[in-house]
Amino acid sequence: MASLPKDVTRILFVTANIATCFEQPDSMVVAWMDELLKEIFEREMQRQQVRQAAINDVQREEYRDQQRNLTQQRKENMDVEQRAQYRQQQRNLSQQRRENMDEE
Repeated sequence: MASLPKDVTRILFVTANIATCFEQPDSMVVAWMDELLKEIFEREMQRQQVRQAAINDVQREEYRDQQRNLTQQRKENMDVEQRAQYRQQQRNLSQQRRENMDEE
């Protein structure tokens, strides 16, 4: 889920028949406010969960990228080591040939 730009304000539109709140203010206003606050809290919790899931996805992808980079570096380093070993083997063979030629 894409995040909103920083200059965007989230708005919750609430529609209600508030006449009953005025008819029975002692019972209805409290119940209405409880439901409104409950809804706001649930939406905020959902938003935080979605945000955390997005953060986890990004972190997971960054970790995977780091692992890929490390694997690639290991491969490159191994190739360098293998090339160094090959060069050393070639030097040893050349040295042996020279020694054999000197003996003959």
